Amino acid sequence: DEYFNDLECSHLQKECLLVERGGLAASSEPPVQMIRGSSSGFVTLTLFVDAQKASIEKNKECGHGVRSREIQRVNSVLFICLAGTDRSAAAMGWLRKLSPVTVAEAAALSPHFLGARPSTEIERLAEEKGILLENHRAQKFSLEQINKADLIIFFEVADLVDFREGHRDRKDILSKTRLLLDYLGESAGHNRALADPRSYGNHRKCFEMIETGVRAMIKKERIYQSDEGMLDILTNMKQDMKVLGASNSNLQKRLQTTRKEARRVQKLQSEIKSHAMAVAQLVEDNEKIKTRLVESERKNSQLHMKLDISRREVCTWKSKMIEMKALLNSKDKEGKDRVDEIRRLNKKLASCIDRLKTEICSRKALENRVEELLHHSGY
Repeated sequence: DEYFNDLECSHLQKECLLVERGGLAASSEPPVQMIRGSSSGFVTLTLFVDAQKASIEKNKECGHGVRSREIQRVNSVLFICLAGTDRSAAAMGWLRKLSPVTVAEAAALSPHFLGARPSTEIERLAEEKGILLENHRAQKFSLEQINKADLIIFFEVADLVDFREGHRDRKDILSKTRLLLDYLGESAGHNRALADPRSYGNHRKCFEMIETGVRAMIKKERIYQSDEGMLDILTNMKQDMKVLGASNSNLQKRLQTTRKEARRVQKLQSEIKSHAMAVAQLVEDNEKIKTRLVESERKNSQLHMKLDISRREVCTWKSKMIEMKALLNSKDKEGKDRVDEIRRLNKKLASCIDRLKTEICSRKALENRVEELLHHSGY
Protein backbone atom coordinates (compact mmCIF):
# COMPACT_ATOMS: atom_id res chain seq x y z
CA ASP A 1 0.00 0.00 0.00
CA GLU A 2 2.84 2.39 0.75
CA TYR A 3 3.87 2.40 -2.91
CA PHE A 4 0.40 3.02 -4.31
CA ASN A 5 -0.21 5.93 -1.96
CA ASP A 6 2.46 7.96 -3.77
CA LEU A 7 1.17 7.22 -7.29
CA GLU A 8 -0.57 9.99 -9.21
CA CYS A 9 -2.00 9.07 -12.59
CA SER A 10 -3.71 11.18 -15.23
CA HIS A 11 -5.15 10.27 -18.62
CA LEU A 12 -4.84 6.63 -17.59
CA GLN A 13 -6.13 4.33 -20.32
CA LYS A 14 -6.87 0.63 -20.45
CA GLU A 15 -3.27 -0.40 -20.97
CA CYS A 16 -0.41 0.16 -18.60
CA LEU A 17 3.25 1.09 -18.80
CA LEU A 18 5.47 -1.64 -20.17
CA VAL A 19 8.45 -1.74 -17.84
CA GLU A 20 11.68 -3.42 -18.75
CA ARG A 21 14.93 -3.52 -16.85
CA GLY A 22 17.14 -0.75 -18.12
CA GLY A 23 14.43 1.20 -19.86
CA LEU A 24 10.77 2.20 -20.01
CA ALA A 25 8.22 1.93 -22.77
CA ALA A 26 4.56 2.83 -22.92
CA SER A 27 1.40 2.18 -24.87
CA SER A 28 -0.62 5.23 -23.80
CA GLU A 29 -0.38 8.21 -26.11
CA PRO A 30 -0.81 11.21 -23.78
CA PRO A 31 2.08 12.11 -21.46
CA VAL A 32 1.53 10.55 -18.08
CA GLN A 33 3.02 11.80 -14.84
CA MET A 34 3.11 8.50 -13.03
CA ILE A 35 5.10 9.05 -9.86
CA ARG A 36 5.83 12.15 -7.86
CA GLY A 37 8.71 11.66 -5.46
CA SER A 38 9.00 13.32 -2.09
CA SER A 39 10.81 15.40 0.31
CA SER A 40 13.79 17.48 1.21
CA GLY A 41 17.18 15.92 0.63
CA PHE A 42 15.92 13.20 -1.69
CA VAL A 43 15.44 12.89 -5.42
CA THR A 44 12.08 13.61 -7.05
CA LEU A 45 11.24 11.05 -9.76
CA THR A 46 8.84 12.05 -12.52
CA LEU A 47 8.09 9.71 -15.41
CA PHE A 48 6.97 11.41 -18.62
CA VAL A 49 5.82 8.68 -20.96
CA ASP A 50 4.52 8.68 -24.53
CA ALA A 51 4.68 6.21 -27.39
CA GLN A 52 8.21 7.20 -28.35
CA LYS A 53 9.87 8.66 -25.25
CA ALA A 54 10.49 7.61 -21.66
CA SER A 55 12.71 9.52 -19.29
CA ILE A 56 13.41 10.02 -15.63
CA GLU A 57 13.83 13.58 -14.43
CA LYS A 58 15.92 13.96 -11.32
CA ASN A 59 15.39 17.22 -9.44
CA LYS A 60 17.39 18.31 -6.45
CA GLU A 61 15.55 19.95 -3.57
CA CYS A 62 16.68 22.19 -0.72
CA GLY A 63 20.37 21.96 -1.58
CA HIS A 64 20.98 18.77 0.40
CA GLY A 65 22.24 16.71 -2.54
CA VAL A 66 20.79 14.08 -4.86
CA ARG A 67 20.60 10.37 -4.25
CA SER A 68 20.13 8.80 -7.66
CA ARG A 69 20.37 5.02 -7.46
CA GLU A 70 19.86 4.38 -3.76
CA ILE A 71 16.90 6.22 -2.27
CA GLN A 72 16.75 5.10 1.34
CA ARG A 73 13.57 5.06 3.31
CA VAL A 74 13.40 6.81 6.67
CA ASN A 75 13.50 4.16 9.38
CA SER A 76 14.42 6.24 12.43
CA VAL A 77 13.44 9.76 13.52
CA LEU A 78 14.83 11.69 16.50
CA PHE A 79 12.75 14.62 17.80
CA ILE A 80 14.66 17.25 19.79
CA CYS A 81 13.23 20.21 21.70
CA LEU A 82 14.66 22.36 24.48
CA ALA A 83 13.24 20.43 27.45
CA GLY A 84 12.54 17.09 25.78
CA THR A 85 9.24 16.72 27.63
CA ASP A 86 6.25 18.15 25.72
CA ARG A 87 6.86 18.85 22.04
CA SER A 88 9.36 16.09 21.26
CA ALA A 89 7.36 13.57 23.33
CA ALA A 90 4.11 14.48 21.56
CA ALA A 91 5.77 14.17 18.12
CA MET A 92 7.31 10.84 19.12
CA GLY A 93 3.92 9.57 20.25
CA TRP A 94 2.22 10.66 17.03
CA LEU A 95 4.89 9.02 14.84
CA ARG A 96 4.72 5.77 16.78
CA LYS A 97 0.94 5.76 16.40
CA LEU A 98 0.83 6.68 12.71
CA SER A 99 3.89 4.68 11.60
CA PRO A 100 4.57 1.83 14.05
CA VAL A 101 7.38 0.40 11.92
CA THR A 102 9.40 3.62 12.21
CA VAL A 103 11.69 4.05 15.22
CA ALA A 104 10.77 7.30 16.98
CA GLU A 105 12.71 8.84 19.88
CA ALA A 106 12.53 12.09 21.83
CA ALA A 107 15.44 13.96 23.41
CA ALA A 108 16.27 17.27 25.06
CA LEU A 109 18.65 19.94 23.86
CA SER A 110 19.30 21.26 27.35
CA PRO A 111 20.56 19.12 30.27
CA HIS A 112 18.55 21.14 32.83
CA PHE A 113 15.37 19.11 32.39
CA LEU A 114 16.73 15.57 32.75
CA GLY A 115 14.21 13.17 34.24
CA ALA A 116 11.27 15.56 33.84
CA ARG A 117 7.97 14.10 32.65
CA PRO A 118 5.53 15.70 30.16
CA SER A 119 3.11 18.32 31.44
CA THR A 120 -0.32 17.22 32.60
CA GLU A 121 -2.01 19.03 29.68
CA ILE A 122 0.11 17.27 27.04
CA GLU A 123 -0.44 13.87 28.70
CA ARG A 124 -4.20 14.49 28.76
CA LEU A 125 -4.32 15.62 25.10
CA ALA A 126 -2.20 12.63 24.07
CA GLU A 127 -4.41 10.22 26.03
CA GLU A 128 -7.47 11.57 24.22
CA LYS A 129 -5.82 10.41 20.97
CA GLY A 130 -4.78 7.04 22.36
CA ILE A 131 -1.14 8.03 22.97
CA LEU A 132 0.41 7.18 26.35
CA LEU A 133 3.27 9.40 27.54
CA GLU A 134 3.13 8.69 31.26
CA ASN A 135 6.38 6.66 31.18
CA HIS A 136 8.34 9.24 29.17
CA ARG A 137 11.16 11.07 30.93
CA ALA A 138 13.36 13.77 29.44
CA GLN A 139 16.92 12.81 28.45
CA LYS A 140 19.62 14.67 26.56
CA PHE A 141 20.36 13.43 23.06
CA SER A 142 23.36 11.17 22.65
CA LEU A 143 25.87 10.86 19.83
CA GLU A 144 24.62 7.32 19.18
CA GLN A 145 21.06 8.60 18.71
CA ILE A 146 21.98 11.30 16.20
CA ASN A 147 24.20 8.87 14.28
CA LYS A 148 21.46 6.22 14.05
CA ALA A 149 18.62 8.60 13.17
CA ASP A 150 17.68 9.10 9.53
CA LEU A 151 16.02 12.40 10.39
CA ILE A 152 16.57 14.84 13.27
CA ILE A 153 13.54 17.07 13.75
CA PHE A 154 13.54 20.37 15.65
CA PHE A 155 10.67 22.64 16.63
CA GLU A 156 12.28 26.07 16.85
CA VAL A 157 14.73 27.81 14.54
CA ALA A 158 16.94 28.86 17.45
CA ASP A 159 17.33 25.25 18.63
CA LEU A 160 18.11 24.11 15.08
CA VAL A 161 20.75 26.82 14.66
CA ASP A 162 22.38 25.95 18.00
CA PHE A 163 22.52 22.28 17.09
CA ARG A 164 23.98 22.94 13.66
CA GLU A 165 26.53 25.30 15.17
CA GLY A 166 27.64 22.60 17.59
CA HIS A 167 27.96 20.01 14.77
CA ARG A 168 29.09 22.18 11.89
CA ASP A 169 31.97 19.79 11.11
CA ARG A 170 29.58 16.83 10.66
CA LYS A 171 27.93 17.27 7.27
CA ASP A 172 26.27 13.87 7.51
CA ILE A 173 24.44 15.01 10.64
CA LEU A 174 23.62 18.46 9.27
CA SER A 175 21.98 16.90 6.20
CA LYS A 176 19.53 15.05 8.47
CA THR A 177 18.33 18.06 10.45
CA ARG A 178 14.89 19.48 9.70
CA LEU A 179 12.38 21.91 11.17
CA LEU A 180 8.99 20.23 11.72
CA LEU A 181 6.95 23.12 10.35
CA ASP A 182 8.99 23.08 7.12
CA TYR A 183 6.90 20.08 6.12
CA LEU A 184 3.77 22.23 6.23
CA GLY A 185 5.07 24.75 3.67
CA GLU A 186 2.76 27.72 3.16
CA SER A 187 0.20 26.38 5.61
CA ALA A 188 2.68 27.05 8.42
CA GLY A 189 2.33 30.79 7.76
CA HIS A 190 4.83 33.17 9.27
CA ASN A 191 5.06 31.21 12.51
CA ARG A 192 8.22 29.19 11.84
CA ALA A 193 8.77 28.38 15.51
CA LEU A 194 6.65 26.01 17.55
CA ALA A 195 6.71 27.78 20.92
CA ASP A 196 7.22 25.82 24.15
CA PRO A 197 3.74 25.30 25.66
CA ARG A 198 5.22 25.32 29.18
CA SER A 199 6.07 29.00 28.69
CA TYR A 200 3.10 30.17 26.60
CA GLY A 201 0.33 27.84 27.76
CA ASN A 202 -0.78 26.98 24.21
CA HIS A 203 -0.86 23.23 24.82
CA ARG A 204 -3.81 22.30 22.59
CA LYS A 205 -2.71 24.45 19.63
CA CYS A 206 0.85 23.15 19.94
CA PHE A 207 -0.36 19.53 20.11
CA GLU A 208 -2.55 20.00 17.01
CA MET A 209 0.29 21.66 15.04
CA ILE A 210 2.61 18.80 15.99
CA GLU A 211 0.05 16.28 14.72
CA THR A 212 -0.29 18.14 11.41
CA GLY A 213 3.48 18.41 11.04
CA VAL A 214 4.09 14.72 11.78
CA ARG A 215 1.40 13.68 9.27
CA ALA A 216 2.95 15.90 6.61
CA MET A 217 6.41 14.50 7.40
CA ILE A 218 5.16 10.92 7.06
CA LYS A 219 3.56 11.73 3.73
CA LYS A 220 6.65 13.42 2.32
CA GLU A 221 9.28 11.02 3.67
CA ARG A 222 7.75 7.74 2.44
CA ILE A 223 10.20 6.91 -0.37
CA TYR A 224 11.18 3.77 -2.24
CA GLN A 225 14.32 1.84 -1.41
CA SER A 226 15.70 1.61 -4.98
CA ASP A 227 14.85 2.07 -8.65
CA GLU A 228 14.56 -1.72 -9.08
CA GLY A 229 11.84 -1.78 -6.48
CA MET A 230 9.85 0.77 -8.49
CA LEU A 231 10.29 -1.29 -11.67
CA ASP A 232 8.95 -4.38 -9.93
CA ILE A 233 5.96 -2.43 -8.71
CA LEU A 234 5.23 -1.08 -12.17
CA THR A 235 5.50 -4.61 -13.62
CA ASN A 236 2.95 -5.85 -11.13
CA MET A 237 0.79 -2.90 -12.05
CA LYS A 238 0.95 -3.92 -15.72
CA GLN A 239 -0.28 -7.43 -14.95
CA ASP A 240 -3.05 -6.11 -12.73
CA MET A 241 -4.13 -3.65 -15.43
CA LYS A 242 -4.36 -6.45 -18.01
CA VAL A 243 -6.67 -8.37 -15.71
CA LEU A 244 -8.68 -5.23 -15.09
CA GLY A 245 -8.89 -4.51 -18.83
CA ALA A 246 -10.25 -8.01 -19.52
CA SER A 247 -12.97 -7.57 -16.94
CA ASN A 248 -13.74 -3.96 -17.86
CA SER A 249 -16.87 -4.76 -19.89
CA ASN A 250 -18.30 -6.86 -17.08
CA LEU A 251 -17.53 -4.07 -14.69
CA GLN A 252 -19.34 -1.59 -16.95
CA LYS A 253 -22.43 -3.80 -16.99
CA ARG A 254 -22.21 -4.26 -13.27
CA LEU A 255 -21.74 -0.53 -12.91
CA GLN A 256 -24.92 0.17 -14.84
CA THR A 257 -26.80 -2.39 -12.77
CA THR A 258 -25.27 -0.94 -9.64
CA ARG A 259 -26.35 2.55 -10.67
CA LYS A 260 -29.91 1.37 -11.16
CA GLU A 261 -29.79 -0.38 -7.83
CA ALA A 262 -28.25 2.75 -6.30
CA ARG A 263 -31.10 4.89 -7.63
CA ARG A 264 -33.60 2.39 -6.29
CA VAL A 265 -31.76 2.27 -2.98
CA GLN A 266 -31.72 6.08 -2.86
CA LYS A 267 -35.46 6.11 -3.45
CA LEU A 268 -35.94 3.51 -0.74
CA GLN A 269 -33.65 5.46 1.54
CA SER A 270 -35.66 8.62 0.98
CA GLU A 271 -38.86 6.70 1.76
CA ILE A 272 -37.26 5.13 4.81
CA LYS A 273 -36.05 8.53 5.87
CA SER A 274 -39.54 10.01 5.52
CA HIS A 275 -41.02 7.06 7.43
CA ALA A 276 -38.32 7.37 10.06
CA MET A 277 -39.10 11.06 10.41
CA ALA A 278 -42.79 10.24 10.77
CA VAL A 279 -42.02 7.56 13.35
CA ALA A 280 -39.73 9.95 15.18
CA GLN A 281 -42.52 12.54 15.19
CA LEU A 282 -44.96 9.95 16.52
CA VAL A 283 -42.51 8.91 19.20
CA GLU A 284 -42.01 12.54 20.13
CA ASP A 285 -45.77 13.13 20.26
CA ASN A 286 -46.18 9.98 22.35
CA GLU A 287 -43.54 11.21 24.79
CA LYS A 288 -45.31 14.56 25.00
CA ILE A 289 -48.63 12.80 25.66
CA LYS A 290 -47.01 10.66 28.34
CA THR A 291 -45.55 13.76 29.93
CA ARG A 292 -48.92 15.50 29.86
CA LEU A 293 -50.62 12.40 31.27
CA VAL A 294 -48.15 12.22 34.14
CA GLU A 295 -48.67 15.93 34.79
CA SER A 296 -52.44 15.49 34.71
CA GLU A 297 -52.26 12.58 37.14
CA ARG A 298 -50.09 14.64 39.45
CA LYS A 299 -52.52 17.57 39.31
CA ASN A 300 -55.46 15.19 39.80
CA SER A 301 -53.87 13.74 42.91
CA GLN A 302 -53.26 17.26 44.20
CA LEU A 303 -56.91 18.15 43.54
CA HIS A 304 -58.08 15.02 45.40
CA MET A 305 -55.93 15.98 48.35
CA LYS A 306 -57.35 19.51 48.33
CA LEU A 307 -60.89 18.11 48.05
CA ASP A 308 -60.35 15.88 51.06
CA ILE A 309 -59.01 18.82 53.02
CA SER A 310 -62.01 20.92 51.96
CA ARG A 311 -64.41 18.17 53.00
CA ARG A 312 -62.78 17.95 56.42
CA GLU A 313 -62.97 21.73 56.77
CA VAL A 314 -66.67 21.71 55.78
CA CYS A 315 -67.40 19.09 58.41
CA THR A 316 -65.55 21.15 60.97
CA TRP A 317 -67.49 24.28 60.02
CA LYS A 318 -70.80 22.39 60.16
CA SER A 319 -70.06 21.23 63.69
CA LYS A 320 -69.10 24.76 64.63
CA MET A 321 -72.33 26.10 63.09
CA ILE A 322 -74.38 23.63 65.11
CA GLU A 323 -72.56 24.68 68.25
CA MET A 324 -73.13 28.35 67.42
CA LYS A 325 -76.85 27.75 66.80
CA ALA A 326 -77.20 25.98 70.13
CA LEU A 327 -75.33 28.79 71.83
CA LEU A 328 -77.49 31.40 70.11
CA ASN A 329 -80.67 29.58 71.13
CA SER A 330 -79.54 29.42 74.74
CA LYS A 331 -78.53 33.07 74.68
CA ASP A 332 -81.85 34.02 73.07
CA LYS A 333 -83.82 32.24 75.80
CA GLU A 334 -81.72 33.89 78.49
CA GLY A 335 -82.29 37.26 76.80
CA LYS A 336 -86.06 36.76 76.71
CA ASP A 337 -86.10 35.83 80.39
CA ARG A 338 -84.06 38.89 81.24
CA VAL A 339 -86.37 41.09 79.18
CA ASP A 340 -89.39 39.75 81.06
CA GLU A 341 -87.60 40.31 84.34
CA ILE A 342 -86.74 43.86 83.33
CA ARG A 343 -90.32 44.50 82.32
CA ARG A 344 -91.55 43.27 85.75
CA LEU A 345 -88.95 45.40 87.47
CA ASN A 346 -90.01 48.38 85.39
CA LYS A 347 -93.65 47.89 86.44
CA LYS A 348 -92.62 47.69 90.09
CA LEU A 349 -90.47 50.75 89.68
CA ALA A 350 -93.35 52.65 88.06
CA SER A 351 -95.68 51.71 90.92
CA CYS A 352 -93.05 52.77 93.47
CA ILE A 353 -92.62 56.06 91.67
CA ASP A 354 -96.36 56.60 91.71
CA ARG A 355 -96.47 55.91 95.45
CA LEU A 356 -93.54 58.27 96.02
CA LYS A 357 -95.26 60.97 94.02
CA THR A 358 -98.45 60.50 96.08
CA GLU A 359 -96.51 60.63 99.31
CA ILE A 360 -94.66 63.77 98.18
CA CYS A 361 -97.94 65.45 97.30
CA SER A 362 -99.46 64.52 100.63
CA ARG A 363 -96.32 65.73 102.44
CA LYS A 364 -96.46 69.06 100.67
CA ALA A 365 -100.13 69.42 101.53
CA LEU A 366 -99.27 68.62 105.15
CA GLU A 367 -96.48 71.19 105.17
CA ASN A 368 -98.79 73.83 103.74
CA ARG A 369 -101.35 73.05 106.40
CA VAL A 370 -98.69 73.32 109.14
CA GLU A 371 -97.56 76.68 107.84
CA GLU A 372 -101.15 77.96 107.79
CA LEU A 373 -101.69 76.84 111.35
CA LEU A 374 -98.48 78.48 112.48
CA HIS A 375 -99.43 81.66 110.72
CA HIS A 376 -102.82 81.78 112.41
CA SER A 377 -101.37 81.03 115.79
CA GLY A 378 -98.98 83.97 115.58
CA TYR A 379 -95.69 82.09 115.27
